[in-house]
Amino acid sequence: MFDDCSIYREGDKDTVVLIEFKKPGRDDYSYADPKRDPIQQVIETAVKIRSTGRLITKSGRTIAVPDGVRLYAYVVADVEPTLRTVCENHDMHDSWDQKGFYMYHAKKDIFIEVMGYDKLLDDAKKRNAAFFDVLLGELADG
Repeated sequence: MFDDCSIYREGDKDTVVLIEFKKPGRDDYSYADPKRDPIQQVIETAVKIRSTGRLITKSGRTIAVPDGVRLYAYVVADVEPTLRTVCENHDMHDSWDQKGFYMYHAKKDIFIEVMGYDKLLDDAKKRNAAFFDVLLGELADG
């Protein structure tokens, strides 16, 4: 699962989501190193998708990706010092909660977000709590 880019495109024909999971605790990232720069890795994947107009799933299925499709990439990794440096060297912005980074790469037309495992879990809990508050409130009122 780690260091392997997953690609999701279910139903929504206008969006492709790339998710790059990195091994927890890793702190050996290096800017512009093709094997140790996860931001560069997702950019290269996006460039390949854009240039070929397709992507190949893990099962080997080919999916057409027309021009203009929105590309989102998420790098999920512990934000250790070397990853922080890589993000800063890519001129990424700090997230509002200071627990990650984000950028829109205009030349490659891709939105990239870097977040730690803790942020991923915290955000999921907040989304689910809000969802269940609304759902349970509607059930109680109905």
